[in-house]
Amino acid sequence: MDWVDRVSPQLPNELWIKILTLSAIVDARRGRLLKEIRKYRKKRAMEKFYREYYGDDDFDWLFNDISTWMNDYRGTLFVITDKLKNIYKQHFGIDIKNNDDITNFETDRSSKELWNLYYNILSEKQTDELYARFLIDSRNQFMVWNQIPL
Repeated sequence: MDWVDRVSPQLPNELWIKILTLSAIVDARRGRLLKEIRKYRKKRAMEKFYREYYGDDDFDWLFNDISTWMNDYRGTLFVITDKLKNIYKQHFGIDIKNNDDITNFETDRSSKELWNLYYNILSEKQTDELYARFLIDSRNQFMVWNQIPL
């Protein structure tokens, strides 16, 4: 006998209704959908900030920032990190050895396409890490832009 069977006769129906409305009953499909919704909201927030900050719908900076995040903020001309190698191997089946491998993959794709592609493959944890960094960077850019001391 579990705790629900022991407690349910003692609680009034009104309280059970309140408990059930506040409880998150989520199956696997709904859980994935909720993750995608959270990712989408963060993505749109970043796009909106970049659009307002840079003044257009150019995705070059978004693409640049996600690319540098994937390589732990190191230039791919100088070093390819394990993080970047793992992302390419896991999601694209590409074994990255040098910058030419990345260039070959990115050739003939727009910065908007690459931004969307890279963002959409991130796990929720990776999305949270990228978004946290974005919040720090955007705050700093806002402070500099408005000449407010950090």
